[in-house]
Amino acid sequence: MRGGAVEHDYLTSPGQLLAWSRRIELIDLRDYSAIEGTWPVLAGAGREGARATLEIREATYDVLAARASVSRLRRTASSAVRVPRSSG
Repeated sequence: MRGGAVEHDYLTSPGQLLAWSRRIELIDLRDYSAIEGTWPVLAGAGREGARATLEIREATYDVLAARASVSRLRRTASSAVRVPRSSG
């Protein structure tokens, strides 16, 4: 997590990524079993999948953080240029 302290990153290994994918129903039990059986056979496939997932997560964070920053700037700029209406 950026901008704050990370207590624990739950997606640091292929096994954790696979378990999380199943828990959130991203994959079904059949896919889980197929992936679990394939990763040990394909040297590095699990590590590569976990690495790619973490890269996507970080890139997503960068995009969302930038978008939130732009939104804050627009709100600040908008409130700064408001001209009070005269009552009269």
